Amino acid sequence: MKIEFYGATKEVTGSKFLLSSNGTKILVECGLFQGRRKEAEKKNREFLFDVQDIDYMLLSHAHIDHSGNIPNLVKNGFSQDIYTTPATIDLLKYLLLDSAHIHERDAEYINKKIAKKGEEPIEPLYTIEDAQQSLTLFKPKVYENKHQRGINFEFLDAGHILGSSEILMELEGRRVLFTGDLGRSNLPIIRNPKIPEKVDILIMESTYGNRLHKNIENAKKVLEEILNKAINRNT
Repeated sequence: MKIEFYGATKEVTGSKFLLSSNGTKILVECGLFQGRRKEAEKKNREFLFDVQDIDYMLLSHAHIDHSGNIPNLVKNGFSQDIYTTPATIDLLKYLLLDSAHIHERDAEYINKKIAKKGEEPIEPLYTIEDAQQSLTLFKPKVYENKHQRGINFEFLDAGHILGSSEILMELEGRRVLFTGDLGRSNLPIIRNPKIPEKVDILIMESTYGNRLHKNIENAKKVLEEILNKAINRNT
């Protein structure tokens, strides 16, 4: 077993790692890095692994820092299955196309500026056509339904957003859990995160690992105070 991390390590956004086992290579997440333009441009355009070697991909949820570079992956030659939950696919039908539209407009804006300097135009990171092509690769998998393809894997409810999941993988006699973004317990609408047992290797998001969230019971009161302040400022 080999796990290689290519994003969201010692930094936030751009989640992406490659898991290899017995000749099978699985890409988990393919998120956009979001930061300063030049740094983001370099990190998002360049894949530090061979796209053609990937057997398939697993995706935890629809947020762009986890999914937003999939169309660029496809643009660079990836054409294998992408497994995720049905609700995640439904959200990506809007999010990826919207992201592509933004990249096209950004490139258009930059090209207008650099044309005055006589410089070569740039291409968008990916286009709406690339996003549409990537959507044809998604294969829905419901929660707690094991699938076998080189390894065993299943999606568990992460309680983060609609369709969000933890990914539990079984390979080489070990249970590997990638949490994705975990939600909090006792929230309205969203179910509590599933807590699996007997995990051997845990890969966890830790963006908020050094702080405590405020009690959810106070959220309505805080929201009411913010709204009242906004209303009073406008009177």
